[in-house]
Amino acid sequence: MMSSARRKTAMLIGLLAAVGFCALSSAARPSKKSKKPVAGQATQEEIRALREIVAAQQEQIDIMRGAMQRLIDAVQGPHSPAPTIQAPGIASQARSSVTRTGEVATGTQSGWNGEHFFLQSSDGSFRLEPLGYVQLDYRSYRGSGIPPDTLAIRRGRFGFQGNLGKNYQITLLADFADRNRTLVREFAFNVNFLEALQFKFGQFKEPFSQEGLWSAVYMDFVERAPVNNLVPAYSPGFQIHGDFLRGAIQYQAGAFNGKSFLNLNDTSTPEGVFRLRFYPWRNGSNTWIKGLGFGGAFTDGLTQNGTSFVGSMPTRTFTFFKAEPVNGGVLRANGELVWVKGPASIRAEYVQTNQDRTGLGPSKTSLPGVVGKSYYVTATYLLTGEDRPENGQPVPRHAFLSKDGHGAGAWELKFRYSKLRMDDRTLRSGADQISTGVNWYPTPFVRYMIDFNVERLRNPVASPASLLPQTFLSVLHRVQFRF
Repeated sequence: MMSSARRKTAMLIGLLAAVGFCALSSAARPSKKSKKPVAGQATQEEIRALREIVAAQQEQIDIMRGAMQRLIDAVQGPHSPAPTIQAPGIASQARSSVTRTGEVATGTQSGWNGEHFFLQSSDGSFRLEPLGYVQLDYRSYRGSGIPPDTLAIRRGRFGFQGNLGKNYQITLLADFADRNRTLVREFAFNVNFLEALQFKFGQFKEPFSQEGLWSAVYMDFVERAPVNNLVPAYSPGFQIHGDFLRGAIQYQAGAFNGKSFLNLNDTSTPEGVFRLRFYPWRNGSNTWIKGLGFGGAFTDGLTQNGTSFVGSMPTRTFTFFKAEPVNGGVLRANGELVWVKGPASIRAEYVQTNQDRTGLGPSKTSLPGVVGKSYYVTATYLLTGEDRPENGQPVPRHAFLSKDGHGAGAWELKFRYSKLRMDDRTLRSGADQISTGVNWYPTPFVRYMIDFNVERLRNPVASPASLLPQTFLSVLHRVQFRF
């Protein structure tokens, strides 16, 4: 039920509107005494009559405006916002709702930007984009001592990214499919007043590996190369980063706990990371070398009575080097290269890690450290001619089952060779992997992948499972949906 004051206000506004309409109508109606105009000529009397009509209209408008404001001030207070009347509009991809307070305008807009849904303020300073993806795998294996064939949801991630003002960005990503790790995968807050000097806080990937920093939703293969065994994962930390010369030089430097997801530091010594990346010809005119980039990274950390990296195939076919007790310094270094032109891409990376085993020998002596070395070379080519983004998904020229009925999506061939060796001076073990397959992109948001992997164990393994040198075959299928 409306209050008495509100009812009176509504009635008075309606009455004033009716009186005003009648007054305007009568003022606009020509006088019967007006003379019939001569065609093509306006008389002085007609001009005078028109001026009188305009003056009468303006007088009525001023009277109504003053009366309405006095009524509003009496009911709601002298500083209440003036009411607005919104005319119905036509639905479109982006809708907006705007209100006004004095002279300051606020509102929201929503829609689709080609990659994500969004909700933002009318000036774009505050923006929210939901995002996520699901990866459904089928894996089959051949060899001695292999895991069973299986279906699995490899990743089921959901979150959002957005702006909290023009110079602040936020990202939150949770994983609902990984039972062995924390739900919160990434939470980061970035301060961006200058492109060359930005600050990032939270839990995110340490800036070390080219492939490690590549989003899982855009990877060329179902699983990353074995080099990923030696790469640090997500960790709480702080980072300074930026780029110069329109992206020709990029850098990242930070300090992290270095203990993986949400874990506290147990050494009082942060893990320092520095990465430098060059694209010397990015802003040039030579299309053959515009997409050439190279660089490297270095980390220096400390582990207290921890365990080493594990030597295993990312396909989970077999493990050939179990985790060893480690204590002391942890050093990593890498070199990386990428070249992208049109539908083709080539990537390469080398990573080496050294983990000390201080005081773990007899009578607290030190043992030789655990050393891991790995590299990969990857090549891809889009048969349907689309451009290959460096870190992104190709957009099919003709989506599958499109309106014209002739779309086949985008088709991509891929090849990778990778190798991983682990050494603790007592046991030297290694394996390599040859991978090939096809990626099909029926739409920009759906992908089917099939990988054929030939994996070769070079040395006998007694633990964690007894395996002799042999060749394994794994076939990995993946259907991915993203938004």
